[in-house]
Amino acid sequence: MQYVMLCWDRKDHRITIKTIILVKVGPSIIAEIRKQDLGSSSSESTMIRSAVGVILAVILAVTVASYMTVSPPGAVYIDPLLYNVVGANYTKWRNSSAIGFNPTNTAPPFIQVFDRSFLDVTGPSATIRKIASNPDFAFAHEAPIYVEDLNLVFFASNAGGALGYSGWHNNSVVGMINMTEVDTGAGFYGWRLGRSAWSLMLNRHDFQLNLSDNVQMVNGGTGPYKGDLLFVTSGRALLPPSIVRVNPNPPYNTTVILDNFLGRQFNSLNDIKILPGTNIMFFTDPAYGWLNGFRPEPMLPSQVYRFDPSTGQVRVVADQFVHPNGIAFAPNGKTAFITDTGVLGGFLGTNQTFPATIYQFDIDPTTQSFTNRRVFAYIDSGAPDGIQLDTKGNVYSGCGDGINVWNGEGTLIGKFYLNSTTAELIFTKSGLVILEETAMTIVQLNPEGPAQCLVRALEWAPFHPSVGRFEYFEYLPTEIREPNIGDICGQAEEVRNRIVPQLAVQMHTNSRASETLQVTYMFTIPY
Repeated sequence: MQYVMLCWDRKDHRITIKTIILVKVGPSIIAEIRKQDLGSSSSESTMIRSAVGVILAVILAVTVASYMTVSPPGAVYIDPLLYNVVGANYTKWRNSSAIGFNPTNTAPPFIQVFDRSFLDVTGPSATIRKIASNPDFAFAHEAPIYVEDLNLVFFASNAGGALGYSGWHNNSVVGMINMTEVDTGAGFYGWRLGRSAWSLMLNRHDFQLNLSDNVQMVNGGTGPYKGDLLFVTSGRALLPPSIVRVNPNPPYNTTVILDNFLGRQFNSLNDIKILPGTNIMFFTDPAYGWLNGFRPEPMLPSQVYRFDPSTGQVRVVADQFVHPNGIAFAPNGKTAFITDTGVLGGFLGTNQTFPATIYQFDIDPTTQSFTNRRVFAYIDSGAPDGIQLDTKGNVYSGCGDGINVWNGEGTLIGKFYLNSTTAELIFTKSGLVILEETAMTIVQLNPEGPAQCLVRALEWAPFHPSVGRFEYFEYLPTEIREPNIGDICGQAEEVRNRIVPQLAVQMHTNSRASETLQVTYMFTIPY
């Protein structure tokens, strides 16, 4: 016999879900087993035999099953097996510049599920909503940085591209959005054209940062780094690309910490990340400044660099790219991801045979060079631009149709399908903020899976009217065939329809004549 129970550790912020098998055995077997140390604590045994614990177990079994089988509103499941063969008469052939893969013709935005594991990312109630928009200005391009203490997201407008209103003679714009205002609905963010520049407005207040002239064409960002925003700039005209620290508080003082490679200007820095557990910076340097008409011809290969600000040492850690773009690290700092947007060639046009690829590397623990290069994923729509990882190792990238998400093995598990070019994204307390050039969107999701839902269930369950009616019971009258949460989810209806109605009767009829052997399978979810 099996049931599911949950232990909530407030101090360590962990939720442990246990699939417990209770098997009736004779006294002689129990006596022999008790000679062995099975690692079960008396407190666990007490909880297992308590009426409250058992009823809670049933409630949580139903809760988990409901949670993990319910898709978010409007989500569309794409079964790859249904589309492996489309036939000779198929008329919707695509290229990377065409509309995204949407075989159901669902109106965007919506959540596209390619693998059920994506529901662990979204949770059952994920929503997508626009929080800022201006169809005439690409104000939300790249460089998102979330400062949790201020609850602000900083970002930059498009540098040199369509609707960016920047180029050889004009700088791009750095703005910010207050997530508290977004959460409370204090006002919809909009953009207006000022006398000399575009300005971000909320409730008639200006949210454009007035930065010093040494910050030209911001394109990537990370941090906070030692309390500051850390931006990379692409440079403009003869002004060099650079790495800049910016104080996130007015008057937004700036400090340039790198603007050359041993006396040579970089091409046009694109993105930057800090290796987890260190202060070492890694950044990409493609030639998009030249390709988009605001920088001279490139004088260096398109490469990935390592910069140690404590020693000033700068060196190349990876090369052989067409246009290295986004960069990210696995949470443990052992793996790096680089996006190559070679398919997008600026004034040279689009070349469908060039990379639209995410590459994965091992990081040498001694030299921090990138080794063992391999393909992680190839993009079906547009190119992978900015890239981020969540705490579980899922990989997110802004692509031609929205945000694409892969698991750690490189399997596409889902998309936040917007049907618009998406350059970057950032995780915040409010959700996943997406920069899609002329708009900004938030996806309110649960990246930790069912933990939050289970916490709510646990808080509610002890006050349920049925709790406390029974003093003792021996085992739950159910047969869950496999000791894993997936099988429980697959039998959600059985739990609802058969187990819960019988609980009261069975609690009174169970006897204590037999001993039980407890075997526990469990996994822990942080929250």
